[in-house]
Amino acid sequence: MADSTVTFTDIDEEYPIAGQDNDSQGFRDNFSEIKQALQAANIELSDILTNGARLDVSNNFNGNAIGNADFVAVTEKVYNTGNLNQASTIEWSDGHYQNVTIADDITLTVDGWAPNGRLSKMRLAIRSDGATRTVTWEAANAGNVRVFNWPSTFTVDSSTDPIFVDVWTSDSGVNVFMEYIGKFEILA
Repeated sequence: MADSTVTFTDIDEEYPIAGQDNDSQGFRDNFSEIKQALQAANIELSDILTNGARLDVSNNFNGNAIGNADFVAVTEKVYNTGNLNQASTIEWSDGHYQNVTIADDITLTVDGWAPNGRLSKMRLAIRSDGATRTVTWEAANAGNVRVFNWPSTFTVDSSTDPIFVDVWTSDSGVNVFMEYIGKFEILA
Protein backbone atom coordinates (compact mmCIF):
# COMPACT_ATOMS: atom_id res chain seq x y z
CA MET A 1 0.00 0.00 0.00
CA ALA A 2 1.30 3.45 -0.90
CA ASP A 3 2.10 6.04 1.73
CA SER A 4 -0.53 8.63 2.48
CA THR A 5 -0.16 12.07 0.95
CA VAL A 6 -1.98 13.66 3.90
CA THR A 7 0.49 15.96 5.64
CA PHE A 8 0.02 17.64 8.97
CA THR A 9 3.54 18.60 9.99
CA ASP A 10 3.22 22.13 8.61
CA ILE A 11 0.23 22.91 10.84
CA ASP A 12 1.38 25.03 13.77
CA GLU A 13 -0.44 23.51 16.73
CA GLU A 14 1.06 26.23 19.00
CA TYR A 15 -0.71 28.98 17.02
CA PRO A 16 -2.32 31.24 18.11
CA ILE A 17 -0.23 32.06 21.14
CA ALA A 18 -2.36 32.85 24.17
CA GLY A 19 -2.13 36.31 25.73
CA GLN A 20 -0.65 38.12 22.75
CA ASP A 21 -1.80 39.79 19.58
CA ASN A 22 -1.42 37.15 16.82
CA ASP A 23 -0.92 38.02 13.18
CA SER A 24 -3.87 36.94 11.03
CA GLN A 25 -1.40 35.50 8.48
CA GLY A 26 -0.68 32.68 10.94
CA PHE A 27 -4.40 31.79 10.98
CA ARG A 28 -4.50 31.86 7.19
CA ASP A 29 -1.39 29.67 6.96
CA ASN A 30 -2.81 27.10 9.38
CA PHE A 31 -6.20 27.02 7.64
CA SER A 32 -4.45 26.60 4.29
CA GLU A 33 -2.45 23.63 5.62
CA ILE A 34 -5.59 22.09 7.14
CA LYS A 35 -7.49 22.55 3.87
CA GLN A 36 -4.70 20.90 1.85
CA ALA A 37 -4.58 17.98 4.27
CA LEU A 38 -8.36 17.54 4.08
CA GLN A 39 -8.25 17.67 0.28
CA ALA A 40 -5.58 14.95 0.20
CA ALA A 41 -7.58 12.89 2.71
CA ASN A 42 -10.70 13.31 0.56
CA ILE A 43 -8.87 12.04 -2.53
CA GLU A 44 -7.42 9.04 -0.67
CA LEU A 45 -10.71 8.13 1.03
CA SER A 46 -12.61 8.44 -2.26
CA ASP A 47 -10.09 6.10 -3.87
CA ILE A 48 -10.49 3.57 -1.04
CA LEU A 49 -14.29 3.74 -1.30
CA THR A 50 -14.10 3.25 -5.08
CA ASN A 51 -11.32 0.67 -5.33
CA GLY A 52 -10.99 -0.98 -1.94
CA ALA A 53 -12.59 -4.27 -0.88
CA ARG A 54 -15.65 -3.49 1.20
CA LEU A 55 -17.95 -5.45 3.46
CA ASP A 56 -21.16 -3.60 2.56
CA VAL A 57 -21.18 -4.08 -1.24
CA SER A 58 -20.18 -6.75 -3.77
CA ASN A 59 -16.56 -6.48 -4.85
CA ASN A 60 -15.14 -6.98 -8.35
CA PHE A 61 -11.38 -7.49 -8.35
CA ASN A 62 -11.18 -7.14 -12.17
CA GLY A 63 -8.86 -10.12 -12.55
CA ASN A 64 -6.35 -8.91 -9.95
CA ALA A 65 -4.68 -11.62 -7.88
CA ILE A 66 -5.51 -12.22 -4.24
CA GLY A 67 -2.45 -13.77 -2.66
CA ASN A 68 -1.42 -15.34 0.59
CA ALA A 69 -5.01 -15.58 1.81
CA ASP A 70 -6.53 -17.96 4.33
CA PHE A 71 -10.17 -18.56 3.45
CA VAL A 72 -12.46 -19.66 6.27
CA ALA A 73 -16.20 -20.32 5.91
CA VAL A 74 -16.28 -19.20 2.26
CA THR A 75 -19.18 -20.31 0.08
CA GLU A 76 -19.87 -20.42 -3.63
CA LYS A 77 -23.04 -18.96 -5.04
CA VAL A 78 -25.61 -21.41 -6.46
CA TYR A 79 -27.22 -20.55 -9.79
CA ASN A 80 -30.51 -22.10 -10.88
CA THR A 81 -31.10 -22.25 -14.64
CA GLY A 82 -34.83 -22.91 -14.43
CA ASN A 83 -36.44 -25.38 -16.85
CA LEU A 84 -34.47 -25.62 -20.08
CA ASN A 85 -36.54 -26.96 -22.99
CA GLN A 86 -34.47 -25.82 -25.96
CA ALA A 87 -30.79 -25.54 -26.86
CA SER A 88 -29.21 -23.43 -24.11
CA THR A 89 -25.89 -22.07 -22.95
CA ILE A 90 -24.51 -22.78 -19.49
CA GLU A 91 -22.33 -19.79 -18.56
CA TRP A 92 -19.41 -20.30 -16.17
CA SER A 93 -19.82 -16.64 -15.25
CA ASP A 94 -23.24 -17.45 -13.71
CA GLY A 95 -21.59 -19.42 -10.91
CA HIS A 96 -19.36 -22.31 -9.96
CA TYR A 97 -22.28 -24.50 -8.88
CA GLN A 98 -25.35 -24.63 -11.08
CA ASN A 99 -28.64 -26.49 -10.77
CA VAL A 100 -29.66 -27.36 -14.33
CA THR A 101 -33.19 -28.66 -15.00
CA ILE A 102 -33.83 -30.31 -18.37
CA ALA A 103 -37.39 -30.27 -19.73
CA ASP A 104 -36.72 -31.75 -23.20
CA ASP A 105 -34.01 -33.50 -25.23
CA ILE A 106 -31.56 -30.64 -25.76
CA THR A 107 -28.05 -29.48 -26.55
CA LEU A 108 -26.21 -27.63 -23.81
CA THR A 109 -23.28 -25.40 -24.74
CA VAL A 110 -20.74 -24.42 -22.08
CA ASP A 111 -19.36 -20.89 -22.38
CA GLY A 112 -18.54 -17.65 -20.55
CA TRP A 113 -15.10 -18.72 -19.38
CA ALA A 114 -12.34 -16.66 -17.77
CA PRO A 115 -9.53 -15.40 -20.03
CA ASN A 116 -6.88 -17.77 -21.37
CA GLY A 117 -4.39 -18.82 -18.71
CA ARG A 118 -6.92 -18.88 -15.87
CA LEU A 119 -8.60 -22.02 -14.61
CA SER A 120 -12.39 -21.84 -14.78
CA LYS A 121 -14.33 -24.64 -13.06
CA MET A 122 -17.97 -25.37 -12.43
CA ARG A 123 -20.02 -28.24 -11.08
CA LEU A 124 -23.38 -28.93 -12.67
CA ALA A 125 -26.20 -30.72 -10.83
CA ILE A 126 -28.43 -31.87 -13.68
CA ARG A 127 -32.04 -32.96 -13.15
CA SER A 128 -34.90 -33.66 -15.51
CA ASP A 129 -38.52 -32.61 -15.27
CA GLY A 130 -39.30 -36.20 -14.29
CA ALA A 131 -39.14 -37.69 -17.80
CA THR A 132 -36.07 -39.31 -19.33
CA ARG A 133 -34.18 -36.63 -21.26
CA THR A 134 -31.11 -36.85 -23.47
CA VAL A 135 -28.45 -34.12 -23.34
CA THR A 136 -25.88 -33.39 -26.04
CA TRP A 137 -22.89 -31.26 -25.02
CA GLU A 138 -20.90 -28.65 -26.94
CA ALA A 139 -18.25 -26.05 -26.24
CA ALA A 140 -18.88 -22.53 -27.55
CA ASN A 141 -16.89 -21.15 -30.48
CA ALA A 142 -16.14 -24.63 -31.85
CA GLY A 143 -14.12 -25.55 -28.76
CA ASN A 144 -13.18 -29.16 -28.09
CA VAL A 145 -15.14 -31.11 -25.48
CA ARG A 146 -12.95 -33.75 -23.82
CA VAL A 147 -14.74 -36.20 -21.54
CA PHE A 148 -13.74 -38.65 -18.83
CA ASN A 149 -15.86 -41.42 -17.31
CA TRP A 150 -18.59 -40.45 -19.78
CA PRO A 151 -21.72 -42.46 -20.61
CA SER A 152 -22.32 -43.41 -24.26
CA THR A 153 -25.64 -41.52 -24.07
CA PHE A 154 -26.08 -38.78 -21.51
CA THR A 155 -29.59 -39.23 -20.09
CA VAL A 156 -31.24 -37.64 -17.11
CA ASP A 157 -34.33 -39.26 -15.59
CA SER A 158 -34.96 -37.82 -12.15
CA SER A 159 -36.28 -34.54 -10.83
CA THR A 160 -34.85 -35.21 -7.35
CA ASP A 161 -31.57 -37.12 -7.82
CA PRO A 162 -29.19 -35.01 -9.88
CA ILE A 163 -26.35 -36.23 -12.06
CA PHE A 164 -23.17 -34.33 -11.23
CA VAL A 165 -20.74 -33.20 -13.90
CA ASP A 166 -17.52 -31.23 -13.37
CA VAL A 167 -16.52 -28.88 -16.20
CA TRP A 168 -13.30 -26.87 -16.54
CA THR A 169 -10.95 -25.13 -18.93
CA SER A 170 -7.71 -23.17 -18.68
CA ASP A 171 -7.69 -21.83 -22.24
CA SER A 172 -10.99 -19.91 -22.26
CA GLY A 173 -12.96 -22.80 -23.75
CA VAL A 174 -10.68 -23.91 -26.57
CA ASN A 175 -10.50 -27.24 -24.71
CA VAL A 176 -13.29 -27.96 -22.26
CA PHE A 177 -12.85 -30.94 -19.95
CA MET A 178 -15.93 -32.68 -18.57
CA GLU A 179 -15.97 -35.42 -15.97
CA TYR A 180 -19.09 -37.46 -15.31
CA ILE A 181 -19.28 -37.78 -11.53
CA GLY A 182 -22.67 -39.56 -11.48
CA LYS A 183 -25.44 -39.77 -8.91
CA PHE A 184 -24.92 -39.84 -5.19
CA GLU A 185 -26.82 -42.33 -3.09
CA ILE A 186 -28.18 -41.87 0.43
CA LEU A 187 -25.93 -43.57 2.95
CA ALA A 188 -27.87 -46.37 4.61
